Amino acid sequence: MHSSRQRKAFLTSSLVMGSVFFLCSLVLFFGVKEQRAPLVSEDRQRPSCLSSLKKMIRHAPYQRLLLGSVFSVLAFQMSLGNFALFCSHAAGQGGHFQLLLLVLL
Repeated sequence: MHSSRQRKAFLTSSLVMGSVFFLCSLVLFFGVKEQRAPLVSEDRQRPSCLSSLKKMIRHAPYQRLLLGSVFSVLAFQMSLGNFALFCSHAAGQGGHFQLLLLVLL
């Protein structure tokens, strides 16, 4: 009984997280319009997309931001896993874990 409720809670939370990610991707794709850079004049050749991408990836603040977001998501997932183990085994609250998980997410 408990495993089917936990499975349903995990499925619900993963669907919610996936839909939020998909919605954010759609907003980013359709909501952001490319603008002409003010420093690029008409007589100069515009840089290629690949060279601009390389420049962006080598930019130190961008690297720090990307690593910070990756490690914060990793830390949250690890703490959620530890909390799941604590609730189901140490505290004996495995039956209520799906509700706690939905509150956390």
